[in-house]
Amino acid sequence: MGLIDYLQRATDAAFNQPIILIVLLNIFMLIASYTDIKSMKIYNKFNIVMLITRIVSIIAMLLLKEMTMLDALGYLGGAVIMFLAFLIPAMITLDSIGGDIKFAFNVGFWIGLRAALLVSCIASITNFLFRILFVGQKDKEPYFGIFMNVPVKIMAKKILPLGPFFYLGYIVLFIIKLIMFP
Repeated sequence: MGLIDYLQRATDAAFNQPIILIVLLNIFMLIASYTDIKSMKIYNKFNIVMLITRIVSIIAMLLLKEMTMLDALGYLGGAVIMFLAFLIPAMITLDSIGGDIKFAFNVGFWIGLRAALLVSCIASITNFLFRILFVGQKDKEPYFGIFMNVPVKIMAKKILPLGPFFYLGYIVLFIIKLIMFP
């Protein structure tokens, strides 16, 4: 499977759903981004409502035969991928981003496996670049890593809200869909 085929399948899973679900996901993402920016939190009640809404929508689509069980498992796979993609680094760095991780699970559950891989990559890369490029020097802390077997010290802000970056990844995926697969 080539990159173009992968992108098409990822965007199909994320955007070939009833329009009401796409609108709902955008509303959820806007609310989560706003609260994450404002208070550095994505509340449990919000995540539970988002999760229940998705479970109900999947059950309804299965009953109406608009979705197969394999499709439903693909959406669950997206949830697991995004959950692990942000849980594992948080555990290693001891970051307290529990609401963001739960939100990542929900986003993956709404967009599916292939799209979740892309959105988590886009969110991670853009978050990291934003930390390095746009955060004031006094707000930054050193990160140590290895690049091509050479120790590197990078100054970046340790904690930023992730919700907006998930939404940015989703928007980038939507733009790819519009440009490449209208």
